[in-house]
Amino acid sequence: MLLTDHPPQHALDLVPAQSGKLAFEPLHYLEAPGALIGLVAVDSVPAQPVALPVQRGRRGSKPPEDLLLLGPAPKNIGSWPRPQLAGVLKAAGRALADATESAPATLPHWWLACQLALRGTIRRAEWKALWRGLGVERPEYGERIERVGPLLAWREYLDQLVAGLGRRLSGGKRNPLITELDGELAANLFNLRQPELAARVLELAAERFELPLADTGAGPVVTLAGELAPPPLSDNDARALKSVLALYTPEEGQPKSGLAARFPAQQHVIHWLFEAGRLVEVADGFVFTRDELDGYLAELATWGTPPGEIGVGDLRRKLGLKRRRAEALRAYLTARYGDRPEDGA
Repeated sequence: MLLTDHPPQHALDLVPAQSGKLAFEPLHYLEAPGALIGLVAVDSVPAQPVALPVQRGRRGSKPPEDLLLLGPAPKNIGSWPRPQLAGVLKAAGRALADATESAPATLPHWWLACQLALRGTIRRAEWKALWRGLGVERPEYGERIERVGPLLAWREYLDQLVAGLGRRLSGGKRNPLITELDGELAANLFNLRQPELAARVLELAAERFELPLADTGAGPVVTLAGELAPPPLSDNDARALKSVLALYTPEEGQPKSGLAARFPAQQHVIHWLFEAGRLVEVADGFVFTRDELDGYLAELATWGTPPGEIGVGDLRRKLGLKRRRAEALRAYLTARYGDRPEDGA
């Protein structure tokens, strides 16, 4: 980031006060802060962002300007489509404005803006390590940079997720079995690994689309209504749905691969069931119904033991499960709550 009121139009050499020179390729100029985003060729990336006084061309020939080295550029940035690159670069300017709220931008603010423009979120621990590593007091940031669990999330990014959720749910090929959304289902729809982020998206979606919002104790649940209400099932799809679910009892089951052969004309219904979370496949291929899992989780909540610490032996003894089902439930708990030491049973 070259802080300048006179942005160059072509690549040039920047000469630091110490020695050597840096090849600088300009990409996009931000008018309001007076900063030119570009790429700099360096032998090694500094461990922390750094501000360097530089001059254009030869040392002493031009007035000094500040060059902010903020970190490594994304891989393959040179092959990004032009609209994508332009969008990210412009977003950095908006993120900077939201981070500073018109206050003077510091080096941490510049770094934060670029990271949010690229990623939408950063971990709060990463932000803390950044400003502590620079030896400065914790910088303040604007209200549009939100604390969401262990993350700092840019409100513009959250709003984009909400808009995408609306498009996904109101599109032509809708899943009529998605009648409500919890954090886990929302995270699956968008491949979001952070449950706290999915929960915040649900809260904003409820506000934006005027949807009923409830908190079950395990996080927010949004009921889809109005323009986002699911379409009704056809009679044929309703019969297929009933037939598929009838295969799943505490003693019986059907792997996902077997459903395709059994219901060749109802593949869309099978897809709906898994996408809506009515059927859940665990890592080893075992399939539970959502009602089964909810029942197990309600029972486990009374044990006083973190779910990730419950072993196969306890699941068999206390729930009366056969080993295959107990191992599958253990796999589900591990995937959802984190791997903990097994009890050896």
